[in-house]
Amino acid sequence: MKKALVLAGGFDQIALIEELKIRGYYVILADYYPHPVAKPVADKHYQVSTLDIDKVIEVARIEKVELVTTACTDQALLTVARVSEILELPFYLDFETARNVTNKEYMKQRFLEFSIPTAKHIIVDTLNSIQERIIDFQYPLIVKPVDCNSSKGVLKVNKFGELLRAVENAKNLSRTQTAIVEEFIEGKEYTVDFWIEHGEPVLLMASEIRKLQNRETFTINGCRTLPELIEEKVEKLKEIAKKISVAFALDNMPMFMQVIDNGEDIYVLEFSARMGGGTKYKMIELYSGVPIMKIYVDRILGILPVLPHKLTRKNMLLSFVYCKAGVAKKIVGLQELQDKGVVFESYQYKPLGTRFIKAENSGDRLLGVLLMAESNEEIRYKEKETYEQLSVLDENGYDIILRELNEEGGCYAG
Repeated sequence: MKKALVLAGGFDQIALIEELKIRGYYVILADYYPHPVAKPVADKHYQVSTLDIDKVIEVARIEKVELVTTACTDQALLTVARVSEILELPFYLDFETARNVTNKEYMKQRFLEFSIPTAKHIIVDTLNSIQERIIDFQYPLIVKPVDCNSSKGVLKVNKFGELLRAVENAKNLSRTQTAIVEEFIEGKEYTVDFWIEHGEPVLLMASEIRKLQNRETFTINGCRTLPELIEEKVEKLKEIAKKISVAFALDNMPMFMQVIDNGEDIYVLEFSARMGGGTKYKMIELYSGVPIMKIYVDRILGILPVLPHKLTRKNMLLSFVYCKAGVAKKIVGLQELQDKGVVFESYQYKPLGTRFIKAENSGDRLLGVLLMAESNEEIRYKEKETYEQLSVLDENGYDIILRELNEEGGCYAG
């Protein structure tokens, strides 16, 4: 029997595992947590960190796998590329390319070399001389680890003392003990998913990210598709995607970009040679008619897919549910909301029994609820109704949904 090793056991990897099993693979899952949500659909689970290359190699050799892969996650991509290279297994990225698309230090260097618009920035591996290096920067500044998942360690700072603390925190979260400091660009933030097909970027979906305002951290509490995105922006995004594909030698693979549009220019915050996380694969399929996970698995198996090139342009909002500190024991009202057609689909990112401590990044979400409507007004109404009727109960029967995240973030304007 063919065997595949999948790294990371989040909700998105469930679809990857299921697609591999359709192809006849016995699927082994490697994930650091004892009970990741993808564990029940895998054939076997090893409690191994996806960042531990030596341990992943050990599992791959023990199981005699023919394929090591992942989907919709960033840092595991680097491990897959390295392990596949060492074990001479197929993968669509070599290790050097994977490093360049997952480490912001190498990524930003290429951006500058190929005139890809991005924020003014510096790379930091020591606290020495930071003040001199940012003397012409304008606050607020953004601090990030150069190589981390789920927006961990990403902070917005307004003065030098905050900057030093944020840099130290980002360095501690980085695999390479390195941080990036960049100017904050005011504007609308989009995520844009492409497939690079024979050198040409095919736009699959653009979506606007909804983040909380006036916070140091960046809690993303919603993601809305943009069927109204005007043609001139689409062409500009394709032009940037083409530059990136050339700069990083990417072809016949997914590409995910995070960009800021300040009304005059579009700047690339970062990108990766993968599909976006947070159930974006599902939104892409609904929006574009492209069965992206099937096509992705074709690609990792060495089959060059042909995209159907059809856009349905659905109006969707994926709203993320976070919890107050406590243990999530029961979800109430969700099935009724789906039965009534208020919620189109829901996605559970964490198993019941998970203890929540904070609500800062995508790793802290319990649920995603997908809303679909003909207008933004209807989307707003459905989201309001969802949070009026949905509850997440702790062991004492108290509702621990952090509703203020959605109230504070507000619904999208029409």
